Amino acid sequence: MEWMLADQRALSYSWRFEGTWLMTFRTGALKLEEVFFYADFLIDVYAQVPRHVWSNQ
Repeated sequence: MEWMLADQRALSYSWRFEGTWLMTFRTGALKLEEVFFYADFLIDVYAQVPRHVWSNQ
């Protein structure tokens, strides 16, 4: 939680957990160069979440 409050991207972009999925979304077209930026952000979020959270048990 501390990381999410400290990382400006987490405060600036719309994202959420949906079951076992981690998603980001926005309106409008997405440029190719932005895809990698968003992917890096989601990877960083994923790395902060404890493994047991992703479990279906």
